[in-house]
Amino acid sequence: MRGTAYSQSSEPGHWRPTPPNTDARPKFGIYQPFSGAELLDLPVAPPPELGSPAYLALVAETRSVGSANSKERTEAQTATAQFFASQISSLNFLDLAIRLLAARPAPQDIWDSARTMALMSFALSDSYVLYSRAKERFHFWRPITAIQQGGFGVTRDPDWQPLIETPEHPEHPSAHATECMAGATVLRLVLGSNPQPITYVATDAFFQPSRDYPSLMALANECADSRVWAGAHFRTANDAGQKLGEAIGVYVVGHLLRPLNENK
Repeated sequence: MRGTAYSQSSEPGHWRPTPPNTDARPKFGIYQPFSGAELLDLPVAPPPELGSPAYLALVAETRSVGSANSKERTEAQTATAQFFASQISSLNFLDLAIRLLAARPAPQDIWDSARTMALMSFALSDSYVLYSRAKERFHFWRPITAIQQGGFGVTRDPDWQPLIETPEHPEHPSAHATECMAGATVLRLVLGSNPQPITYVATDAFFQPSRDYPSLMALANECADSRVWAGAHFRTANDAGQKLGEAIGVYVVGHLLRPLNENK
């Protein structure tokens, strides 16, 4: 696999490896998006300016609800943060697609099923390619660094720790938010936009725990929110990831594997 190390710097606002592995040199794959979608054509808003009111509000939120010993985070939010941190969203969205397809009334069209699974694979693969490029482009620091270093209106707290161990790559946008929204968007567009109860199963987690949601969008939103509750992200990274994921899903469904009868 071709790859390059994420840029790192000791400059304020720039990403650098976080505890416990401060010597990490993580790499990301250099690939072209399968769908042909390019980063510059998709919406990825930048992180906030250091010291701005938006930045200070974001840091305050993650400092409060994302800390290891937070008194503001509920037990349900803690459980959600730990649930999404310990499983692979792309793998489990493919499992969700299989279960939703299998639950459809007979007879089932093998073309529709094959197309759905292919589009899901394209969208989730492109999510990795595009959010990795965006992370490198913005190379924004993680909450643990911003809070422990302080400055720009943020009170320094060298002892602050997040609920979960911080992933070893830049902060903006959120990978979880991108993948979950991309998967949810493809399923919504292909299987229908009417809200329906969803059971999301973490097939790669011990005893395969599951969580129930009233809709695909509710699932995608909680997946994104979990990263703030985990102390791994600022909310702007979630917002940017969700917009990117939705754009990927819309692009993939709109441009790839279109039925031939649409041209008649």
